[in-house]
Amino acid sequence: MNLSVQNLIRQPATSTQLDWDKETIRYGENDNFPLRLARLVKNSPTTSSCIDTKIGFIEGAGFSDERLADFKVNSQKQRFGDIHAYNAESYGIFEGFALNVKYNVEGLITEIYSVPFEHCRLGKPDDKGVITSIKVNPYFGTAEYRKTQTKSYDVYNPDPKVVLAQQAKQQKDYKGQILYIANTSPLSRFYPSPNYYSAENWMIVDEAIGGFHRHNIENGFFQSVLLRVIGDPNAPSTHPADQKWNEDTNQYEPDPTKTNAYRFNIEMQNFSGWNKAGNTLTLWGNKDEVPEIQAFPSTTNSELFRTLQDLTTEQIARATMVPSVLANIQSGASLGGDGNNIRASVKLMQQRVAKTQALLERVYTELLSHFKGASFAEVDIINYNPYPEKDQLDPLIWEALPQETKLAWIKKNTEFEIPDVVAPQPAAPSNFSNVFYADYPQKAKDNAKRALNFKTQMGSKCGGKNGWLMCQDIIDGKPLSYKSIRRIYNYLNKTESFQNYIFTDSCEAVLFHAWGGKEMLSWAKSKIDSINE
Repeated sequence: MNLSVQNLIRQPATSTQLDWDKETIRYGENDNFPLRLARLVKNSPTTSSCIDTKIGFIEGAGFSDERLADFKVNSQKQRFGDIHAYNAESYGIFEGFALNVKYNVEGLITEIYSVPFEHCRLGKPDDKGVITSIKVNPYFGTAEYRKTQTKSYDVYNPDPKVVLAQQAKQQKDYKGQILYIANTSPLSRFYPSPNYYSAENWMIVDEAIGGFHRHNIENGFFQSVLLRVIGDPNAPSTHPADQKWNEDTNQYEPDPTKTNAYRFNIEMQNFSGWNKAGNTLTLWGNKDEVPEIQAFPSTTNSELFRTLQDLTTEQIARATMVPSVLANIQSGASLGGDGNNIRASVKLMQQRVAKTQALLERVYTELLSHFKGASFAEVDIINYNPYPEKDQLDPLIWEALPQETKLAWIKKNTEFEIPDVVAPQPAAPSNFSNVFYADYPQKAKDNAKRALNFKTQMGSKCGGKNGWLMCQDIIDGKPLSYKSIRRIYNYLNKTESFQNYIFTDSCEAVLFHAWGGKEMLSWAKSKIDSINE
């Protein structure tokens, strides 16, 4: 995917797809599809749970370069991690996201802002089907829409010549560009229509089931009933409260406007509603005068609703492609009931969001390559695992285990695929993440301590929170996982050229030493080589 020139080329829009007054392409029949979709998700507990789970896996567990999450991207001091979290949520719901990109007079990106995807509409394409503008209005698809509130942005194109020409033309009105990313399909060429929308009817059913039970609770009746009441409902009530004073006869008499039906409705209110369910109604009278209570014919039994709820859950989980155990909606089983099932589900979700994460990584790499002052290589999103393994093995114990025990442990506790023929291994396999090492040099700890002291004494703003936590772990001599060792090696190897710079002149020099410096680099390389032998 090449985002360097991002004019959106689509098929020419038909007259029925265009909104001539707004100069946009309609998003749905009434231009309100994203709002209807968001309401469907919100009102369906099952869908909300599935989508939230999907969003978590798309967002992942951070970036391989920990500095990136804390990188400031706009004047509101939002971090790149905040922008990524917004994009993951937007893509999880709408399968699209939008960003406002601002430039300086040199044509370099200086700020990035999130733009609510539901606020965006594609501008009217030209005769060749080329869309060059994105319209933004928070009231698209609502009765509050006013054309004067619409702002028009150029489509993302970071070519400095294009940016400078736009700035020269628009002067003070220049608002930057909109990077608009959407997953279209043969049935929806202009806007995304998420695959899970195929479960629209089931989402409505999920909401209706909750509404039905709420209605029953509020009424205080879990079974509708018929009351066979003896008497004339239109006759004046004899209840003392329904009498009025007659000055001619000098006594209380029935008020003809207060009938038996009127009094019945008032009295029954004392026994309806969830907070009055414990009230008791006692009737005294002869046999032929006592009202009869009969069950109203109904099919609303518990088994029917249980079956319907299970079927609804199954269909929504299938449409969202989220294993129900991860969304905490699996019937008859707890999250900890089957570890193998959970691990397989986690791996499946990681695979299902891999394509989306790859898209985000390409977009981020493209943006950062034009961002002023950014010095990041290709972006890599770390996979999210909501149920990490808690067991940890001491490397000395691991070395002492027989080969058969190692293979059995790996098969039971990890997703590492063991080949048919496995040669003896002196150390844990390269992606066996639960083996830890702490035999790194004292000089590496000293380097880290020197960098931390500089940060504390000088109030340095270099690095992010997670990076300094790693620094403290190195100082404390804490065991490091193979994954952490790989991360340390990759970063130190990339920034090795800064090892001789003065701390006051270079953040890279501070951070290089914060993770152990050249001694840590040598140790990490030797450890990786020995593990991969």
